[in-house]
Amino acid sequence: MGFISSVRELGSLVPYLRRYTGVYLVGFGCVVGSNLLNTLAPRLLQQGIDALRTADPVTGVRRAALWLVLAAIAGGVLRYGMRQLLNGVSRRVETDLRGDLFRKLMSLPAAYFDRTSTGDLMARATNDLLAARMVAGPAVMYLLDTITRTAIMVPAMFAVNPTLAALALAPLAVLPVVEGILGRRIHSRTLAIQDQFGVLTEFVRQNISGARIVRAYNQETPESATFARLNEDYAAKNLHLAKAQAALNPLLMSLGGLSSLVVMWTGGRLVMAGQVTVGEFVGFFIYLALLVWPLVFLGWAINLTFRGTAAMSRINAIFQEPNSLPDPDAPLALPPHRSARAVRFAGVSFRHPGGPDREWVLDDVTFYLPAGQSLGIVGVTGAGKTALAELLVRLYDP
Repeated sequence: MGFISSVRELGSLVPYLRRYTGVYLVGFGCVVGSNLLNTLAPRLLQQGIDALRTADPVTGVRRAALWLVLAAIAGGVLRYGMRQLLNGVSRRVETDLRGDLFRKLMSLPAAYFDRTSTGDLMARATNDLLAARMVAGPAVMYLLDTITRTAIMVPAMFAVNPTLAALALAPLAVLPVVEGILGRRIHSRTLAIQDQFGVLTEFVRQNISGARIVRAYNQETPESATFARLNEDYAAKNLHLAKAQAALNPLLMSLGGLSSLVVMWTGGRLVMAGQVTVGEFVGFFIYLALLVWPLVFLGWAINLTFRGTAAMSRINAIFQEPNSLPDPDAPLALPPHRSARAVRFAGVSFRHPGGPDREWVLDDVTFYLPAGQSLGIVGVTGAGKTALAELLVRLYDP
C-alpha cells in the first residue's frame, strides 16, 4: 500500500480524534515540555563536569546537580501526564469507533451478512479495533515524541560542534529507507493475518453453534484436523510478520550504535586537540543517547501505524457498504398490527443477491390480504415461503 493510500485509510480516524482536541493538545504540550527538560540534562551535566576545572568546583557541581534533579522530576511528571492523557483518550476513540461500527452493522442489509462470515466481522470488531486504538494513542504519542526530541536535540548537537554532529547523524539518514521497506512488509503481512483470523474465528463459531450436529455425525476428528490446519496457517502468518518486526529494531539500534562509534572516535580526537571540552564531549554523547533511544520506540510506533492502517482498511470497508434501503425514510418493517393496514404484493419477483446466475425464488407473485384477515402459505422446501416472509418485513427488497 502506498503512502497516499495509507493516509487515506487512517484519515477516517481524524473525526474521532477531533472530538478530543483539547485532550490531545494538552498531551502534546506534555510531550514538548518533557523533551525540553530532557534537553537540559546534557547541558547541566556538561556544566557540572566543566566546573571541576574552575576555582570553586563544589559550588558549580552542586548547582548543576540541583537543577538536574529538578529537571528530572518535572520531566517525569510531564511524561506521566503524556501517557495518561494520550493513552487514556485513545480508549475513548476506540469506544466511539466501536459504537459507530456496531450501528453501521445494524443498518446493513441481510444480503451483506449472507456473503460475509460472522467470524470475519468479529475479527474486525475486536482485533482491528484494537489496532486502530493503538494508532490513536501509543503510535501518535511516540511518533510525536521522537519528532519533537529530534527537533530539539539536533540543533543542540550542532551548537556543540557542527562537524561532530554531521558525522554522528549521517548513519541515521538511512532510517527512512529502512522503515519504508519494512513498513510495507508489515502492512501486507498484517492484512493476511487479520484475514486468516477471521477465517479461524468463523470456523470456531460454526463448530460451537453446531456442536450437536458435529457429535451426531461423528465429525469431531475431521473438524479437529481442519482446525489444527487453520491454526497452523495462522501461526505461520504471525511468524512471517514477526520476522519483519524483529528486523526493524536491531537495524535501528545498529545505526544508533554506528553513530555512537563515530562520536567516540571523532569526539575523542577533538577533545585531545582541545577543540571540545570534556564536558561538551560528555554532553554531546548524552544528546546522542537521548536521540538514539527513541529509535526503538519509533520502530514500534511505525509498526503500530502500519498495522493500524491495515486494520482501518478493513473497518472502512464496512463503513463504505450501502445501508439497507436507498430511501432512509422508508419503513424497515410493517407497522404494528393494531394499525390495521392491508398487505398487497403486485407482480413481485425475487432472487437472493449474489449474481445473475441465481435462480428466481419468487416469480410474479400477486396477492392481496385485507386488514384483519389471515393468509396461509404452503409449499415444499425451497418453494419461497421464507423468502416471502423476509420480503414482508423488508429484510430484502424485491
